[in-house]
Amino acid sequence: MRSHFASSLLAITVVGCATTAATPEDVALANTPLYCSGEQECKTAWRRAQVWVVENAGYKLQTTTDAILETYNAPDFSTRLAMRVLREPGPNGLDRITLGLSCGKMPMCSQNHDTLTASFKRYVSGRTALK
Repeated sequence: MRSHFASSLLAITVVGCATTAATPEDVALANTPLYCSGEQECKTAWRRAQVWVVENAGYKLQTTTDAILETYNAPDFSTRLAMRVLREPGPNGLDRITLGLSCGKMPMCSQNHDTLTASFKRYVSGRTALK
């Protein structure tokens, strides 16, 4: 009886952590750098990045500056996502915006990283609204 319960619990845990595969379009977009240019465009993109993180992260924002947005870290064995967004000045007036995702020491997070990164890039660039 006891081993059956443990096996059932393990199965529920593994199924609960499963992610779906990202579409080829999401994978391509996730691997394409995101840039903004000019003060107004970058200011808008940065505000949109902050809103996206607040709406999609598994944790509250811990650090918010003009160069970094960072949530609290995920504890061990968590499937919820911690996030870090960096805004790095680049050449020719371009700023690069990157999203980092992590969860506790689980082998799989609760959501596919490529799908989330693509969603982030679509929203920050103004191509989609929040869902």
